[in-house]
Amino acid sequence: MTPLPEPMDVALRAWAVPEKRRKNGSGKKRRHRPKALVVFDTETELGGSQDLIVGAYRYVRVEWKASKPTLRCAEEGLFHPDDLFARDPEQLARIRDYAARAAADVDQSQRDANRTLQVLSRHEFCERMLWGACWRNRATLAGFNLGFDISRLRLSWHEGRGLYNGAFVLRLWEWEQKDHRYRPNVIARRLDNKRTLLAWSGVRDAPDDGDEHTSGDDHFLDLRTLLFALTNQAHSLESGSAVFGLGYQKREVALGSLSEELLDYVREDVAATSELAGAALREFHRHPVPLSADRAYSSPAIGTAYFRRIGIRPPLERAEISDAQLAQSMGAFYGPRVEVRVRHVPVPVSLVDFASQYSNVARLSGLWPLLTCDRILAVEATDDVRKVLNGSS
Repeated sequence: MTPLPEPMDVALRAWAVPEKRRKNGSGKKRRHRPKALVVFDTETELGGSQDLIVGAYRYVRVEWKASKPTLRCAEEGLFHPDDLFARDPEQLARIRDYAARAAADVDQSQRDANRTLQVLSRHEFCERMLWGACWRNRATLAGFNLGFDISRLRLSWHEGRGLYNGAFVLRLWEWEQKDHRYRPNVIARRLDNKRTLLAWSGVRDAPDDGDEHTSGDDHFLDLRTLLFALTNQAHSLESGSAVFGLGYQKREVALGSLSEELLDYVREDVAATSELAGAALREFHRHPVPLSADRAYSSPAIGTAYFRRIGIRPPLERAEISDAQLAQSMGAFYGPRVEVRVRHVPVPVSLVDFASQYSNVARLSGLWPLLTCDRILAVEATDDVRKVLNGSS
């Protein structure tokens, strides 16, 4: 009996007509400079649902001189699960006793600097820092691997539907186990292990403070993502600090259970994250591009912003090509997969690769005129292509 051939995966490219054409050819995209950061980190149980044990935060003001930010901490604190008093009052007493003995690491130049290390419940932290400072007063929420830490604050979650299809909806506030009409949810859309897009959902009844809140006011700064965009490498908090010569080393501590050492540990992580935020923002703002640090999701994003800066518009803004022609060109694309069908046999392997492949291929293919021209037209060239495929000149 003749064996059946192995199945072959086939992928086709298609042109999906966007609902709205983006008009962003002016190169004058507004660049956001945060006036304040809420930097936080969480410690969780090991395994299982990794529920919150304790968290630490800093409220940091950002002073700008030209393109150089200086960060000054005005408040530092700890936060704990909402039910900790009912579930384990001794642990709550340990946190409060620690805060009473420890000094808050704040900048004394800030007139309203709070020298007391704050102790808040999860709900109080969300109300004071996420709702008050971030949503209402436009502070930037910052952290390292921010998507994980903000998910530790959720009361519940569900998969997004409609506009949020493919994302996770995190409820930080609830009313009768439903969305809170006066508070937003967090929308988390994971791109890969380095990038998660975060945004506030709409508020059904927003406060009438005379200042409308739009998606442009959503600022979530994941330093892990920003470092990836700046260096094109994945970093931990320690290795990221080393990039800027900050020399942060995590202390040895038993994770997964509350202790005084764990409280020191989480506070030190937040301090290091704040210091790294200042260094990364200073490095990012050396690039004179119309891009905000919290929107820099990759190195190509910075490169694209440079294109906008020098007046190079995206090709589709200059293309006098119909959607049908775009669909034909996308459908004609063929990207073969190269493979060697040798299995279960050790063979010598040589790594043949190089960096910056897209830019090198673009240069060798002579694509620069296509990027800088005024117009892009579709030209009928069926006969010419047939001649090339038939091997005739």
